[in-house]
Amino acid sequence: MDAQLKKQKALAAPFDTGNVIAFALTHELGVFLKENQFIVWEFGTTGKVMDYPGSFGYNTRAIYARHESMFLTVSDYKVRVLKLMASECT
Repeated sequence: MDAQLKKQKALAAPFDTGNVIAFALTHELGVFLKENQFIVWEFGTTGKVMDYPGSFGYNTRAIYARHESMFLTVSDYKVRVLKLMASECT
């Protein structure tokens, strides 16, 4: 139990987390959505941060992570799908 608790700790994000609309986490990848950017943080492996420009409204309900794709529910009637390229995540 002690070894597990020592592994679990708070991580400082290497980017500004203000104005985050929604986020999703897997065991090694974090996805953060802001009004004008989609941020992918490989916190479980390389620590690399990738920033994708875009336009996202505050009517976003959630981000769902499914395998290599991130599904964004933007409103009651629109779903946007972003798929990360394998070469960008290695």
